[in-house]
Amino acid sequence: MIRMIASDIDGTLLDGCGRLSERTKKALDDAAVRKIHTVIATGRAFSALPETLKSLEALEYVITSNGSSIFRLSDGRRIAGWDMPETLVMSAKTIFRKYPYPIEVFIHGRAYAQADYCRCPQKFGVPKSSVSYVQTTRIPTEDIDGLIERCRDQIEGMDMIVDDMKMKSEIRGQLEQLDNIYVTTSADHYIEIAAGGCSKAAALRILAQMLGIDLADAAAFGDGENDLEMIEACGIGVAVGNACERLLAAADIIAPDHSEDGVACILEQLCQTI
Repeated sequence: MIRMIASDIDGTLLDGCGRLSERTKKALDDAAVRKIHTVIATGRAFSALPETLKSLEALEYVITSNGSSIFRLSDGRRIAGWDMPETLVMSAKTIFRKYPYPIEVFIHGRAYAQADYCRCPQKFGVPKSSVSYVQTTRIPTEDIDGLIERCRDQIEGMDMIVDDMKMKSEIRGQLEQLDNIYVTTSADHYIEIAAGGCSKAAALRILAQMLGIDLADAAAFGDGENDLEMIEACGIGVAVGNACERLLAAADIIAPDHSEDGVACILEQLCQTI
């Protein structure tokens, strides 16, 4: 008996053009009619959620910044959160600043990024398809280092955009040596960090406890490495067909590609059993 569904957004719930299909919307609505709680679990900041999702009646809660925050959608209130320790923020910044790549910082549900990166994301290896997303969801910041210094006790998470995979591996290796850190990635050009103990799975487990639900009665959908813990923690873990190899190997079910309404395909099957 599925009582909760949790889904990633990009590359999972949304199609190849970043849209929520009518079929997927109907599947989510049908799940809500059956009293199944719907949760979004994303690496995005709260302010970067697509308007199409914010307006969904079926959607109740949003886990953001790879598990650093839980927001209630009805009033936009952060009902739980785990910010990075100040020492971790400063240690991570020291590592990041050894390299010529842009940084993003999530504070109070908003995403801030270096102004030069916001002006021309493609210059830093961001795919053309993601340029609009970056420019419409990031707050351009000329002095990102100063922002980090001023808000070092309020940071949900930090990202670095790295288009060189060898350098990405090097930077990630250094970050993973720090204490009390969670390091993951949602796309090839991202390194994403949060406080140790954070993950989509950890936040989902706490939300499930609030709602009196066992994760054995939950289904999770994803496509990236940052979905791995969530896929493994839930009773049914679903990877869409375009997912990374680690997720495909860990999933209980492999759904069709996100551009083929993979989430809807599985939800329709699950709802038929209720």
